[in-house]
Amino acid sequence: MVSLSFDLLREVVFDITPHVNNGVFVVSARTAFCRLAGGMIRNCATIETAKEIALSGGIPDIIIWLDASPEIAYARVMSRGFDEAKIEHLKKYRKCLEDLLKSYPHIRIDGDGSIAEVSNKIQAEFKKIIQL
Repeated sequence: MVSLSFDLLREVVFDITPHVNNGVFVVSARTAFCRLAGGMIRNCATIETAKEIALSGGIPDIIIWLDASPEIAYARVMSRGFDEAKIEHLKKYRKCLEDLLKSYPHIRIDGDGSIAEVSNKIQAEFKKIIQL
């Protein structure tokens, strides 16, 4: 987990920060929070050290959590046909991510709807942010 955290930090420092410093908006499908939640599920003994390292490059300006229920997430994973999921694992992952994000400002969006519905919710949240 500590090694993965250094890789996450490297990504922020070398792949994301230079673009942000040039005024570019960078969107990442996965963040350190996703990967840290995976370590929490596995009861990683070094999770606090990993968290400190992974987040030392800074917290994203906007964190959007597309929160799909474990049942919907399971159906989506299984429909892809090339990987597997277990409901219990997805429930634990969701809980770990929820616990982790409690300490950080984020926007939770219900991800159970269609792509269009979820996209509309994301756009509505960004419109609120832009108006601030």
